[in-house]
Amino acid sequence: MHWLGRLVEAVEDGVDVLRARALRFRELASGHVSVSAPGRPPGMRLAFRRSLGYLGTRCNPLTLAGRTGAYLLREGLGKAALGVPLVASTVANYLDWRRGRFRNANEFAASAMVDFAQAALTGLAAAGAVVVIVATLAPTAPLWGAVLVAALVAAGLGAVAGHFVDTSGLKRRVAEGLGAWPGIFRNAGTIARVLGKRAVETGERTVRRLGDGLRAWQGVAENARTIGRVLTQRAGEWVGRQVETVSEKARSLWQGLLGGEE
Repeated sequence: MHWLGRLVEAVEDGVDVLRARALRFRELASGHVSVSAPGRPPGMRLAFRRSLGYLGTRCNPLTLAGRTGAYLLREGLGKAALGVPLVASTVANYLDWRRGRFRNANEFAASAMVDFAQAALTGLAAAGAVVVIVATLAPTAPLWGAVLVAALVAAGLGAVAGHFVDTSGLKRRVAEGLGAWPGIFRNAGTIARVLGKRAVETGERTVRRLGDGLRAWQGVAENARTIGRVLTQRAGEWVGRQVETVSEKARSLWQGLLGGEE
């Protein structure tokens, strides 16, 4: 991690320790632990305790350890989410870039990303380690002590990571990967354009086929109407002939009944 990032982390950890010192734990004869904030004005003590995650004024040691652990993890995640390590690493690497340390923007971005990841991950790992320590060995440890230990553990993990992890090689590989992205984006754009063109052509062919099919159906419908008119005409003629035949037979029968007289 860059020296400026370490300085920002140290200042922030110091502020967290001073804030946590306002919260006091006191073991009671009943086995419970009293939680108070005597350093705060009377009207602000409840809100201060709740802002740290301590809702009640008395709890058992395991509950207290759980709330302390939740505070440490929440602070670790909050730092990563608020981007404190990201801002610190970006500013520090920007200063190095102005001094000519990096050859291009990819190297600057890779260095800032690796420094940010190292700071965020070591902070979360340190918080997790202290949560285990508090839960198993010191459930009634003061909050400021847990925050201080987490900061020291994070600094130690950062030093170990810087010693055993080849951060320079990692930054170089990340920079190379960033350099490959423009080609990937160009290829993706070409593929998208080709696929879009093919989609448009396919759509046009589909529309033409639908048009041809509709025109064919119009022809079929016209033929059906012609056939219908012919069939109707033929049916009318047949019905007419049948009517004439029936009429002729009826007239012959009538004449036979009347003895040949009409």
